[in-house]
Amino acid sequence: MQPDVVNLEDAIDIHFHPYPDLIPRLTDDRGVVERAAECGMRAVVLKCHFESTVGRAYNVNQQFDGIDVYGGIALNRHVGGVNPAAVETSVRLGAKIVWMTTVDADYHAKTYGFTGGYAQQKSDSRPVEPISIVKDGKLTQECQDVLDVMAHYDSAALTTGHFSAEDVDLLVRNAVERGVKRIILQHVFFKIPAMSIEQIQSLVALGAVAELEYCGISPFWAWEGQTLGLMRQGIEEVGAEHFLLISDGGQRHNPLPPDCLRLLAQGFYEKGVSREDLRTMMVTNPARMLGI
Repeated sequence: MQPDVVNLEDAIDIHFHPYPDLIPRLTDDRGVVERAAECGMRAVVLKCHFESTVGRAYNVNQQFDGIDVYGGIALNRHVGGVNPAAVETSVRLGAKIVWMTTVDADYHAKTYGFTGGYAQQKSDSRPVEPISIVKDGKLTQECQDVLDVMAHYDSAALTTGHFSAEDVDLLVRNAVERGVKRIILQHVFFKIPAMSIEQIQSLVALGAVAELEYCGISPFWAWEGQTLGLMRQGIEEVGAEHFLLISDGGQRHNPLPPDCLRLLAQGFYEKGVSREDLRTMMVTNPARMLGI
C-alpha cells in the first residue's frame, strides 16, 4: 500500500443500504460484507428504510470470519412507525442502531414532496401519512416511550432520522434527559437536516456524535449544496472526536459502500485531516456508538 493512500483497516461503517430494498440498490448484504472483509474492516451495520435488518445481519454474519455484521431498525410506517414494541423486540434480538423515522418523516415529506424515497431514487413504497415526533412543542408519547425503551436496555445507539434541525435538537435533549447513552446525529450537512455548525456544537456538547457521509457529496447529490469543504470545516471547528464517517452507500450510482468510505476518508486526508483523526472517526467513534 502506498504511504499516502488511506486504507480501511479496522474501520466500521454503521450506515449503508444493501438489497433487498424497495429502493434500487447496487448489491445485497453479502456483496457489501464481502468487500468490507476484503478491505480489512472490523464491522458493518446493515440499514433498510423498510424493515428490521437484525435477522439479515445474523444470517450473513455466519458466512464470514474476521468481520462483525450488525443490524438495526428504522422507525418508518412499515414497522409501525415510532413503535416502542418494535424497538424493544429489535434491541432484545441484537439491534445495534435504532434509526428514528427516515423516509416517512414529516420533514422528509416536506422537503421532497412525498414519503418513501427521493426525487431521483423513488421506491415501490406506497405513500403514507408522514410521521411527526413533535406535537405542541413536545415529543409525542410514542417517541418518549421509544427513548425509555432504549435507555432501559442501553444496548443500541439512537440515530436522529430525517427530521428538521429543530426537532432533532428537541429529540436529542430529551434522549439525554431520559438516559439514552449513545446518540448519533444523522448526516448533519445533508439537506435533511442541514444543521449549522453552531447547532452541531450544541448537541455534541451533550455527548452526541455526528455523521459525515460520502453519499451526500457524490456526483449524484453534490448539486444539492453539500461539499467536502463544508464537512472539513465542521471537523476543524467542532473536532474530529465528535464525528464519525459513514458511506451511506449502496445506491446504483455509487461505488460499493466500503469504497465510498475510503474515498471520503481519502478526500479528508488530501484536505489535511490527520490519520489519527481519520482513525478516530472511522474506528474509535463508531465502535463506541456500537458498544463494541
